[in-house]
Amino acid sequence: MKKKNFYRNEAKVYFKRWTNKPFAIFNSIKKIIIILTLPTVYLNSMAQDTIMLENCTINGIMPVKYYQNNFKLIKFITAEEIDDAGVNGLPDLLKFFTSIDIRQRGMDDVQADVSLRGGNFDQVLVLLNGIPISDHQTGHHSLNLPVSKDQIERIEILRGPGQSQAGFNSYSGAINIITKSTQKSNLFFSSSYGQFGYRNSNLNLNFNTNKIRNFISLGQSSSNGYTENTDFFIHRLFLNSTYINNNFIINFQTGIMNKGFGAFNFYTPAFPYQYEAINNQIASVKIIYRKPDFISTLKIYGRRNQDKFELFREDPNWYQHIGNYWIKDNTDTAKYIQSLYIPSIYYQGHNYHQTYTAGANLSTDIKTFIFTFNYNYFVINSNVLGDKTISLSVPFEENALFTKMGEMQNFSFSVAKNITIAKIYNINTAASLNYNSKFNFFYTFSFENALKLNNSRIYLSVNQGMRLPTFTDLYYQGPSNYGNKDLKPEKNTNFETGINFSNSIFNFDADAFYRIGKNTIDWVKEIETDKWTPMNYTELNTFGVEFSSKVRLNTILKQLKYFALNYTFLHQTKNTGTYISKYVLDYPIHSLSIALVAVPTKNLTLSTSFLYKKRNGSLFLPNDFGVIEEIFFPTNILLNSKLEYKYKTAKFFVSADNILNNQIYDLSYIKLPGRWIKWGISITL
Repeated sequence: MKKKNFYRNEAKVYFKRWTNKPFAIFNSIKKIIIILTLPTVYLNSMAQDTIMLENCTINGIMPVKYYQNNFKLIKFITAEEIDDAGVNGLPDLLKFFTSIDIRQRGMDDVQADVSLRGGNFDQVLVLLNGIPISDHQTGHHSLNLPVSKDQIERIEILRGPGQSQAGFNSYSGAINIITKSTQKSNLFFSSSYGQFGYRNSNLNLNFNTNKIRNFISLGQSSSNGYTENTDFFIHRLFLNSTYINNNFIINFQTGIMNKGFGAFNFYTPAFPYQYEAINNQIASVKIIYRKPDFISTLKIYGRRNQDKFELFREDPNWYQHIGNYWIKDNTDTAKYIQSLYIPSIYYQGHNYHQTYTAGANLSTDIKTFIFTFNYNYFVINSNVLGDKTISLSVPFEENALFTKMGEMQNFSFSVAKNITIAKIYNINTAASLNYNSKFNFFYTFSFENALKLNNSRIYLSVNQGMRLPTFTDLYYQGPSNYGNKDLKPEKNTNFETGINFSNSIFNFDADAFYRIGKNTIDWVKEIETDKWTPMNYTELNTFGVEFSSKVRLNTILKQLKYFALNYTFLHQTKNTGTYISKYVLDYPIHSLSIALVAVPTKNLTLSTSFLYKKRNGSLFLPNDFGVIEEIFFPTNILLNSKLEYKYKTAKFFVSADNILNNQIYDLSYIKLPGRWIKWGISITL
């Protein structure tokens, strides 16, 4: 007997599946239809994959109507691509996709700065299941997540500013990481090992009832390091629980991440034995009320991040705190100038920061309108950053005090309108008004329109974005730098046009954009002897061209799965007037990535990925005599491969990062690992 695709309950018809059938059938039934699962919405992703509208409603960057009507901004890294990637860390995954630039300071998930379209690490908004988790202390903490790659289902990339849609601080875009969720209960375990004493283990548990889905994950990774003072450990715990009925969806998530790592040369080669320890927690509740032509979503969330930075690493093998000094090997005292013993140049102590973020967001979709209210509160306790004097003990630390505090509040309201003409022409408009307790009022707008022609869409858009100054921008005080309390938010206007095409075999996307940046925050000084300070004097304009395509080759040859190609070209112009700029234009001019996935035999998969990146600007490296020299950024060429064998519910893999053993530099002073071999197993029950 053929299995039915629906079941009945009184006067309602409940559809369980919808696989690209015409919409007209719903109009002919003349009954209330409750759609439980809506697969296959082709959103110009890297692969033509199943995207769950219900998940978009719960976890997406934007409300579900935006996904239905806009085919331009949202890109997807799919579950298939995440599984095929021969990498363990999220930064290593992201660097292969269009628009994204990753600047790593170490192995795996130790520390990485993420940016979009030539912006910097403070100009991209990072979300977890639709909840903002970017840290207001500094964008260096944006990828400190309570989940690892093995717990990620897919990733949404909002390319270009999205103030009216995604919220403030999405100056150059947003990245939304969505965790795994299945309708069936299962248990997943993975364990991997590798060179440099690398160990990685993850445990995922899905247990579900008729109306409640629960996801719990545990993860840990560690390494002895690929050179001195590059060891690390990371511990993670995450819980996501969702209740679903006909009208309500209630989602709760919470997570903890604890991380410590040797920060060899991270910020200066003068003191290479740096160390950093980070602990953060997140929690959020989402309540979604759904009716025909009406969806209302309330989000309440909080985040705590505690960071300790040691310029001289305190450890029995490094420096030990004895009296008022940090001593190494009983003779070498931590000093800024090794040959002098003046008390004023001795290392005074570690930097401690504790940042709290609290927020509430209410979004209401009424027919073709979306209204959004947003509130955020940011506060930092520190012994370095802040404009108020306090005296608080630092949690989990002996003889350490927070002596400064800074805080701000932010309110915003936006309204968006969608217009559809003849089912082939779409217009999205939005405007946002923002008030900040430090920076007063500012506004942004967006206008997007798209024309659908069979499997293609042609679009044109104008969007604005902004970014609030971080606490580091406002308050940082150092030997050669000082913050600026009078900074203003930076703002841009982005013009873009493009085309995309998608069918069951071939996906193609091409676009060009021009971003005009005003009041761009840059660290500058008037004369060489001055200290660096951030100011809004810089104008930074960016032109870019992006291209991506994916071909499913198994229709041609069953031993091949797919081929993907991504290319980005960027060109920036910068005007700082008469000021000397600290940061040269070190954006990636050319970024080319290629992925080929093959299935040589049944149950055997071979994934190969190639990355070419040519970066503008220069970096500083020690020469053979230990003298720091400035050189142009060398071209990064990275080749990775992964071989995976599937046997029943188990997968065995071996992978090689940087097969060519090239010297890779993302930032000054720091050489990333060479060839790195890993192997492991995963089991799903």
